[in-house]
Amino acid sequence: MANAGGNASDILMNLPSVAVDPEGNVRLRGSANVRILIDGKPSGLVSFKGSSGLRQLPANMVERVEVITNPSARYEAEGMAGVINIILKKRQQAGVQWFL
Repeated sequence: MANAGGNASDILMNLPSVAVDPEGNVRLRGSANVRILIDGKPSGLVSFKGSSGLRQLPANMVERVEVITNPSARYEAEGMAGVINIILKKRQQAGVQWFL
């Protein structure tokens, strides 16, 4: 609720052991070698634009953030300091469903 008008970068600033500098670069436990995933998958939002792409993701779309400080070999060598997995809220269809 505190991040209602913010973005995903603002949420990461509030996490312990995660630091975000003014340029949007994310550091986990002091290391910049962090892999950022969205819903468990690499995303073009973060991959191509770097961590500044997190500023385009509204905070009200984020359900929770998982910080994995000891990643398995599944994440390759890219996330040696850790992995940050941003889980988005799932869309709920509003309205009435008719059954015939």
